[in-house]
Amino acid sequence: MKKTEIPVNPGRYLTTIIMLFLSAGLIAGDSDNTGKLKVIVYEPGNEIGVMQIALCDTRDDYEQKDHAFRTASSPITDHMATVIFDSLPYGVYAIKVYHDENENKELDTGFLGIPTEAYGFSNNVRGTFGPADWDDAKFIFSLPVDSISINLE
Repeated sequence: MKKTEIPVNPGRYLTTIIMLFLSAGLIAGDSDNTGKLKVIVYEPGNEIGVMQIALCDTRDDYEQKDHAFRTASSPITDHMATVIFDSLPYGVYAIKVYHDENENKELDTGFLGIPTEAYGFSNNVRGTFGPADWDDAKFIFSLPVDSISINLE
């Protein structure tokens, strides 16, 4: 029996393999390693003013007053505020949030530096004498669509 040789085009197979990997990434929705994070903040007090939200991707940004990877503000409706961070790279983050009742874009404090406006952190953690620690507030964002809820006190 005589063998029939079939001509092989290696470039064609390589192109097919590359296209399969690319389409698999697109179908999974994470070809660019980013996703959408929905942040829901619950405020049991009042609906005056806006919610100020700071999304931090490093301990340094988290611990500084006016630094953040991304920021957003949202009106308060039905005692809650919602913000969506689109095209957010997968990684480790922590959130700081406060209810800016007078809309001056500052967390107001009293005589001893104690906040007079409601505030909170991701994972609903609290600090003892100051903000919650980065290690307690941080979370991993690794899904195409995810959400986190924060309750203010």
